[in-house]
Amino acid sequence: MRKMLYEMRKDKLAMVAGITACVWIIIQVVLIITAWDHFLAPDEKEYMRRALFAYNNNVIYPSVHNLNDMFTHAPGLVNLYMLIYAVFKSFKIMMLINLLMNIAILYEVYYIAKTFFSKNVGYVAVIIYCTIVSTWFVPLHYLSDHPSYFLFISGFCLTLQKKWYFIVLGAICYALSYTIRPTVLAYLMTSIIFMIANKRSWKYYVCLLVPYFGILYGIGKYFENEIGIYTNTSHITGFGMAHSANDETWAGPDMSFYQHPGNSAYIENSDKLNFAEKDSIWKERAIQWVIDNPERYAMLAPQRFFRSYALDDWSTNDIFTKDAYGQAIKSDNPQRALTFLRVKQFMISVPYYIMLLLFAYSLCVNRKEIFTRKGIILFITLFYTGTTFLLLAEHRSHYAFIFPMIIWAAYGVEQRFHRSKT
Repeated sequence: MRKMLYEMRKDKLAMVAGITACVWIIIQVVLIITAWDHFLAPDEKEYMRRALFAYNNNVIYPSVHNLNDMFTHAPGLVNLYMLIYAVFKSFKIMMLINLLMNIAILYEVYYIAKTFFSKNVGYVAVIIYCTIVSTWFVPLHYLSDHPSYFLFISGFCLTLQKKWYFIVLGAICYALSYTIRPTVLAYLMTSIIFMIANKRSWKYYVCLLVPYFGILYGIGKYFENEIGIYTNTSHITGFGMAHSANDETWAGPDMSFYQHPGNSAYIENSDKLNFAEKDSIWKERAIQWVIDNPERYAMLAPQRFFRSYALDDWSTNDIFTKDAYGQAIKSDNPQRALTFLRVKQFMISVPYYIMLLLFAYSLCVNRKEIFTRKGIILFITLFYTGTTFLLLAEHRSHYAFIFPMIIWAAYGVEQRFHRSKT
């Protein structure tokens, strides 16, 4: 970090990146202060409720008390919140922890860009990353997106190293992130591809995979002994599959589909089944629905892809206005209110849209380099994007995999300026 600061004093681009990063941090500090008591989204309330219950009952989530829950959701995050509450007697300190993680993520984006491209690309990537509005508001949320993303990208940076103990630390990050979101597999697979491309010895794979699977196996066996169910992550896969493959399915979320008796995802007397049994039933029914409705399922894929990339205002929701969409619908002039809301969403997303255009430009100009070492990071985006074709797509879906796009966009910009100077 000291070396980076020294370089900033000598390099104008580095200085601009440093100033941009400082402004970015200040904006987040101001937002945390002004929105200290902001509204909470339903998922955030649910995480806190479960964390408080676990704390008050001196258990680790999920416990026997959760056996008949509809599903388990991000146990790693819930237990983190329980620990935070045990120490600070409040969840609000998480906003400051989120800020620190956000700063670390920004540096890791620079580091990855520098490693795969150059320092100048890293500086441009920092500038672009800081302009993405959703990154300003991320620290305010208690959602699973940010902590899991921090562990994802930290694990990836560590697995780029040559020292064995860094690989082990990367594996630990990946394992911990799996307890929050199984989508870490996109990063794990990309780390393996990086090792193959760089002809790493078998010892690297051992250092990565043995701790990763060992930790998750240990966690799974612990819960199997405690509650009778082997579990080391969210039991929400079946619910997500059923969400995207049922009689009322569409591209976006609908949290009531499973409550309708006529729906294929409806489970009679579901309250008498444990979460693992419900998860298994939903998986089977979702697969059967796809088999029975292949064309309808396929037609939803482009919609889900578009939805996951359409907007970048997700982190601004439920901060100063609770349920803006619901309020617009209930207003005296719904059409006018919805138009205003959509214009606002578009304006917030403009920097993100510019980044997407720069990314597309860079891919076109540097298409011959996509299948080189520089293109390895694109596997993260590719694997993640693939899931949006199959499962529930939300506007925040792209949050954990846009940094490779930002870096490639920065590569195109840096090349353009370099050519203009020569």
